[in-house]
Amino acid sequence: MLGISKRMKNSVAFRFVVAALLVGLGCYALIAQWSGVGLFFSFLPVVTMSRTEMTKPIPSREFLVLIGVVIVFVLLVVACKWLVPASAASTIERVFRHPAFVVPFGLFLFWSLYRNYKRQKEEADA
Repeated sequence: MLGISKRMKNSVAFRFVVAALLVGLGCYALIAQWSGVGLFFSFLPVVTMSRTEMTKPIPSREFLVLIGVVIVFVLLVVACKWLVPASAASTIERVFRHPAFVVPFGLFLFWSLYRNYKRQKEEADA
C-alpha cells in the first residue's frame, strides 16, 4: 500500500511539472508570436487530470454542457472570421500577445495549477 501512495505522489508532482512547463512554453509562445500556441494550452487538461478522473464516466448533464460550450466556441470563432474586420482582428491578436495580458494570464494559470496540485497531493496523502 505504501508503494502505491508513493507512486501516486510522484505522478502528481510529475504532472504538475509537465503542466507548468506547458504553461511557461505557451506564454512564451504567445509573446514570441508562434503560430501553434494553442497546442501548449490544449494539453493542459489531459496532463492535469488524474487517472481516476480520466476513467470515470462523464455524467450526461456535464457532457451536454461540454458539447454546448464547444459548439458555441466554434460558432464564435467562425462568426469572428466572417464578421470582424481584419484591422480589428489584428488589434485583438496584438492585445492577446502583449506582455500586459500574457503575464497576468500566465500567473493565473500557474496559480490554478498549484491549487490543483495541492488538492491532488492531499488526495494522494489520504
